[in-house]
Amino acid sequence: PDVSATSVADNLTYEIKLLDSTGPGLGSITSKYNPGKGVLGFRGALTRDMVSEGRLSKRPSEVKMDWEFSTAYDGKKTKFGVWGGGNGWTGQPLIINWDYKGIPANALANKPKAQKEVIISSLCGKIYFLNFDNGEQLRPTLDTHNPIKGTAMFDPDYTGNLLVGQGINETGEFGFRIFDVFKGKLAAFVSSSDRDAHRGWGAFDSSPVKVGNYYFWPGENGILYKFRMLDGKYKLHSKLIYHSKKPNRSTLGIESSLSVYKNYGYFGDNQGNIVCVNLASLKPVWYFDNVDDSDATIVIEEEKGKPYLYIGCEVDKQGGSGFSYLRKLNALTGEEVWLNKIPAQSIVFKEKTFNGGMLSTPLLGKHQAKNLLYICISQPSKSRAGQLMAVDKLSGQVKFTTKLN
Repeated sequence: PDVSATSVADNLTYEIKLLDSTGPGLGSITSKYNPGKGVLGFRGALTRDMVSEGRLSKRPSEVKMDWEFSTAYDGKKTKFGVWGGGNGWTGQPLIINWDYKGIPANALANKPKAQKEVIISSLCGKIYFLNFDNGEQLRPTLDTHNPIKGTAMFDPDYTGNLLVGQGINETGEFGFRIFDVFKGKLAAFVSSSDRDAHRGWGAFDSSPVKVGNYYFWPGENGILYKFRMLDGKYKLHSKLIYHSKKPNRSTLGIESSLSVYKNYGYFGDNQGNIVCVNLASLKPVWYFDNVDDSDATIVIEEEKGKPYLYIGCEVDKQGGSGFSYLRKLNALTGEEVWLNKIPAQSIVFKEKTFNGGMLSTPLLGKHQAKNLLYICISQPSKSRAGQLMAVDKLSGQVKFTTKLN
């Protein structure tokens, strides 16, 4: 049963628009993501914690570069500046392991001449498909014609669907795209100009996930979308449109990627609202106020069979100085386990504001570091630099700090 530590009704107004009542239901909630398949979305897993695999036999003495690849460069001037090329934020490359034993025969028929394929989405708007071993291009380049800041997602069912969001509106076609990688063409374009949205900005910096029969994708227009691809065509099932009841919280937008535990999905937004939804119905289960802009994606970890969330925020709506509110929550109820308020500041440089606090997704320690959570804090206290911090998972206390330049 859905249980909440705080009343959703006291904090949110929301509407769930159901457009496909004949859908098959959520289906199996067993994760479709595993290391054997590769890295198919942001952080490689529904819990957004699969960032590495394997162990080093000894401390490395050097880092060697096997190859390098240069993307195109987009020099167009926009009101948000020139975006150039390379990877944006979060901009994580994907890796497909084509030697995975469970790949369907029809997908194997479209396998490139490589055991591992790397997919890179670039700020220049293009998507590249490279050989993991030597960096050579394996497939023709695809183009969204808009800068891509977030991480794409390759369908873990190997349908060939590649879901790519857009960060900046250069061409007027603002939203997200679904490419058929096997056919090398666009399968669907979904505009973010949604009349139900409470916000006009339509970027998709977040990375979607697939659970059961459906894809789930939060947008910066403040809507969570649930949809399928049927016979190569986009079919919207439902969408969650919500609004905070708290004053001065009108610019809702979701830049964090959706994290998932079984049939629950979690996201934070630009106003510090943390929401848990039941993915079967899109109904909010619990609500938590984390004070400020939460662009960093929530990370989930089980302890003795119980799931917990780690979340943090920036110093943005607080003004020039404030705190990054780093918290551990019970993932089933939203109850707070601990809070660490880390001082940070925003700075203005050449007429642009650089927010402080926690902007990047936390990292769970493993093996000898399994009791630690690693975070990066921008402009801590009155510093203009940054710091890497190791936090005790049980208490929230900082165990050590490494200052950065």
